[in-house]
Amino acid sequence: MDDQACLAYCTNGCCTELGQCIESVEQSDDQCGQPGSICKGCPDEQKCSQWACRDDPVWEIYVDACVVAVRQSSGEQWDGGNVPGAGEPDPMVEAKIEGDFFFSTIGPTIEDTTTPDFTATQRRPLVGTENALRKGVTFRIWDADLLFGNLIGECTLQMPPERLSGGGETIARCGQNATNMHLRYSRR
Repeated sequence: MDDQACLAYCTNGCCTELGQCIESVEQSDDQCGQPGSICKGCPDEQKCSQWACRDDPVWEIYVDACVVAVRQSSGEQWDGGNVPGAGEPDPMVEAKIEGDFFFSTIGPTIEDTTTPDFTATQRRPLVGTENALRKGVTFRIWDADLLFGNLIGECTLQMPPERLSGGGETIARCGQNATNMHLRYSRR
């Protein structure tokens, strides 16, 4: 079948140069176009959405809160080892988009708590394009101490557009010692 015959019957998608109809739900960044047109590839900074190449949306990801286990997996208290009266952990959050080399601190340190509320303080979101976030995001929650920190939990989540458009969610577990991590997603 040639592209002219495809153009005549392909009413819900674009046609490849070989005459294959690519319906709207099957279109990709490599094959994108209006019904009755020839499919084209999108430039790197754009993605195919609703039959056209469009700018890649930018999203902000916030960690609003989480719950930290009262003790480390080893049974020791977070601050001060097993010294009586030792303090609770000082949680802070960092995150990175898969493929990036460095983590970014996105939540300030909240001192002496197992239920940090990061919304009550100054914080920065993790910012990324929809295509970049699709690769996944790794979150780390640390007990930030003066000399060194203890990893409370680490988890990597896939971030497809459907997840981001939900506005947020609560992750049941992030590593061994962090639960109920509340995430919020906001499109810029």
